[in-house]
Order: sequence, then C-alpha cells, then structure tokens
Amino acid sequence: MTAFATERLVHRLLESADEAVFCDLYTDAETMRFIGPPLSPERAARAFRRALTLSHRTHSTHRFFAMLDRQTAHYVGIGSLQQIDLVQRRAEAGLLITTPCRAQGYATEALRGLISHAFATYGLDEVWVQIAVVHTVVEKLVIGVGLDRGAEVAADADHFATRIWSIRRDAWRHHNAIH
Repeated sequence: MTAFATERLVHRLLESADEAVFCDLYTDAETMRFIGPPLSPERAARAFRRALTLSHRTHSTHRFFAMLDRQTAHYVGIGSLQQIDLVQRRAEAGLLITTPCRAQGYATEALRGLISHAFATYGLDEVWVQIAVVHTVVEKLVIGVGLDRGAEVAADADHFATRIWSIRRDAWRHHNAIH
C-alpha cells in the first residue's frame, strides 16, 4: 500500500516533488533541535534521494511519506516507518511537522495513522518511537497516543539522551477501542 488517509491527512509515499519540503525540514534548526544537528543542504538532498529510493523498493525496510492536508493539499510534514523488521515484527515510526502545522493536532493524528498503517499493512506486533528525554511536548504526545515508556538511550556528542516508547498490537486495539 503506497498511500493511506486519516481524518485530515493524506499520507503518500515520497515523490520527487517532495524534495523541497523534506530538505527544508531536515535543514531547519528549530525542527531538528531535539533530533540532532540540522543537515547541510547537500546532505539533506542526499538523504532525500535515499529516502525516495528506499520508499519505492518492493521489500524495503523504510517507508517515507509526505503528509498533506486533505482539504488544502498543503504539506503538513514527513512521516516514516523505518527499521521495518518482519522477523521481529516491529518498526520505528517518526514524524517531522512543518512549522505552520505545529500545535494543531496534526502530529497526534499523523502518529496514530502511521501506527495503524504499520499494524494493518505489515502485520507487526510492535511500533516504537525514539524521542529526546528533554522533549516534554512530544513525550505528552506519545503518552496520549498510548505508547509505553521504555529504555533510555545515553546521549552522545551530537544528540540528547533519548527514550524508546512503544505500543504492541493488542494494546493498540484496546487503546483505540477506548478512544
């Protein structure tokens, strides 16, 4: 499946026309402040080409999605499922939201959509995210979506200490039945 929708969003695999928004997000210091150093324009362009290639491989372990507002078709951000492991039946979800779309509920909707897509499309048993321990806004987001707190990963010279948060398929069904 190459596209899916949520209430306000369309998530579709990256296309070459998405390079500018991808590069803008990955080179923006504010967007990257809790993720890692912003990429140089050249490195962001290389990362985009790699993400584009990986997303369109038949049996890829990485899928990158352009997330667009369903009514306006404006970019909301980039979402991803990475490290898709069909043996261990788990994958990592990630999001970058454009500045004008932050604090409008898009991140919550997008993360819910990615998790639902991962469980439905890949038959996974677990989806996880890794976030900076100091990023309390995103911590509230993942708690609200129903993820459980996991192990802390030590900081290195270029990154904050991070924490793994995850949800298993059975807990996802239960959480969504309640909400």
